[in-house]
Amino acid sequence: MSGVGEIGGAGVLAAAAVGLVTGSFLNLCADRLPRGESLLWPRSHCEGCGRSLGVWDLLPVLSFVLSRGRCRYCGRALPWRYPAVEAATALLFALLALKYGLAPAGAHLALFAALLVLIFVLDLEGGYIPDLLTLPGMALGVGGGGAVALLTSGAAGVLPAVKGALLGLLAGGGSLFCLRLASRGGVGWGDVKLLGMIGAFLGWPGALLVLFGAALAGSLVGLAGIAAGRLRWRDPLPFGPFLSTAALLFVLL
Repeated sequence: MSGVGEIGGAGVLAAAAVGLVTGSFLNLCADRLPRGESLLWPRSHCEGCGRSLGVWDLLPVLSFVLSRGRCRYCGRALPWRYPAVEAATALLFALLALKYGLAPAGAHLALFAALLVLIFVLDLEGGYIPDLLTLPGMALGVGGGGAVALLTSGAAGVLPAVKGALLGLLAGGGSLFCLRLASRGGVGWGDVKLLGMIGAFLGWPGALLVLFGAALAGSLVGLAGIAAGRLRWRDPLPFGPFLSTAALLFVLL
């Protein structure tokens, strides 16, 4: 672990600030991707009154606190997801900076973390894991891993890194694909591609550990929901949030 002493407190704060801004963009993506809307146009606006939002309305976390969780123009309640995603992404970026420093590996994993946070939200809110995220994510895991190896270890490290990423992609996607066949569709295609993406970043041991941890956590949450009367045996439970959380814990721990 690099520690604050090596990268400096300013480096950690800078990573957290980038995480806040990234989290704000992830909220925009979570709002617009399910509706097929452009991420560039129109400008950010209130979903209630349609008023375009200014700079003071878009400050991550701070705007939500100052406005007491409501639109300044029409009083519409804002989702708590907004500050939660912004704060979580800032914390993740800061922890990644502490562990990996402000180096290519840290930046690569920060992109990975941002993808996982967005997928967590999309699957939790709408059972939606778009190929628009997982397929480029696989390419980023393989190609980005090779680029990081080139920058840190030289040309000799590229082939092993790419090979490990491809094995992870196959192990992650392949293992869930087999479970999909065994369960006759009980596992979604989105989950298969998500674990393939995770494997591309973490390699095959990481992919299998993430699958084990996510399956265990999902089972415990499902049983707790059934015991509490909130779920029935055949109720679907989105698996993406468990895979995403397990992958983030693997990276940090």
